[in-house]
Amino acid sequence: MLVFSIFFDQDNVFQWASVAAIIAGFGAFVSLIFSWLSYHNTKTSLEQQKNIEEKKIEADLKAKSRIEWIQEVRGQVSVYLSDLHKLDEICNNLVIHQRKIEINVNEQNKKQIENEEEKIIVDLLEKLKEIDYEINERSNKILLFFSEKEDHKKFDNILKKGPETLTQIKTAYSQFIDTGNTSYLVGEFDVSSKNQIIKANQTCIKENIQCILQNFRIYLKVEWDRAKNGE
Repeated sequence: MLVFSIFFDQDNVFQWASVAAIIAGFGAFVSLIFSWLSYHNTKTSLEQQKNIEEKKIEADLKAKSRIEWIQEVRGQVSVYLSDLHKLDEICNNLVIHQRKIEINVNEQNKKQIENEEEKIIVDLLEKLKEIDYEINERSNKILLFFSEKEDHKKFDNILKKGPETLTQIKTAYSQFIDTGNTSYLVGEFDVSSKNQIIKANQTCIKENIQCILQNFRIYLKVEWDRAKNGE
């Protein structure tokens, strides 16, 4: 047969060299196939590794960005809480010194006590003006970290409570603030009504502090877990 004739020469002698050549050719073909498979597998593996590394880099960047965001928010909230505590302390002192005027029944030194307490109250109101600016500025800074998404609206309400409470407190001293007339600070009726307003708003301040602590603690813990997972 023609196919087998390649294994014999013209004298009909079997040619082992032909067999060796075919085997060598087959081996080369098999080697080529394995080389291609190896190349393909290596290429696929490298592409997979590249994708994994890219995803890891992306996850690391997201985690780093989220952690930085969390730390910044936590820092701002911490300062804001400190400002609210300062406001609460100012309110406490206002009540104390206004109460001294209210309970003073000694006509002989009434004016002297009123003058002394009046100076202290004026100083406290100056501090109130300073903390007013700080609280408004800080609450606005924190709000800038959040979008208008539905689950962020609660932070908008929580953070606006401090400035709203301050406005209520300042309203009790609006006549003095508008005119600078200290007689609006020491009248018996004025003192009593001011203390009632301050005490009511102090309750709001304390509730607001607890609300901020609770909500931000939970929210930032969730965000921290997401950062650890590279989300």
